[in-house]
Amino acid sequence: MNLQEHIKRILQEDVEEKSSRKIRLQNLIDEVGIELASNAVGGLDNLVKILNLDLDDIKTQEMLVKNFINHTELEGINISFLEINRNKPDKVRIKIQFDTNVYVSNVESWVTRTMSEKINKFFPFKSSAIWEPAFANRGVTIILDSDQIINEDDEDEMDLQETELTEKCWAGYTQKGMKTMFGKRYPNCVKKTK
Repeated sequence: MNLQEHIKRILQEDVEEKSSRKIRLQNLIDEVGIELASNAVGGLDNLVKILNLDLDDIKTQEMLVKNFINHTELEGINISFLEINRNKPDKVRIKIQFDTNVYVSNVESWVTRTMSEKINKFFPFKSSAIWEPAFANRGVTIILDSDQIINEDDEDEMDLQETELTEKCWAGYTQKGMKTMFGKRYPNCVKKTK
């Protein structure tokens, strides 16, 4: 084998190794998420170099953020699916559809804000909540929103948990705190003592 053939063979092996490395890294991203995969290769910058990604490209940003959201765990939140809206060429709106057993009034804004903060800490490009004012969204390419999926059983349970009846006690009785019956809170009426 002459020198040229030897060099060609080495270059071919190098190309095959790089291709194999890209495939393995892409599989790792799909399995465990972009955050853990980047840690495995020494950071996001190394991951970008290995996969030859353009972080200024909106489609690349969308792909990375979708993977990030789907692999990020928030306590009590189960992400069902993502709605993607690409009606502006320089921005992507991602609406996170989730279900939860956390019954608080601001859970949707909490999910949106928390996910936006995590994305902004990890990626060099920025995300923002949909309700942020226009001046705050300069340079932002990913706009986040969220929506809680509620089935009828959950609505009934939430109604039971949030109901508190405030009835007056009968004559001769006085209220001593509240009691819960059948998921509703009632005044605890006890007979007055003389």
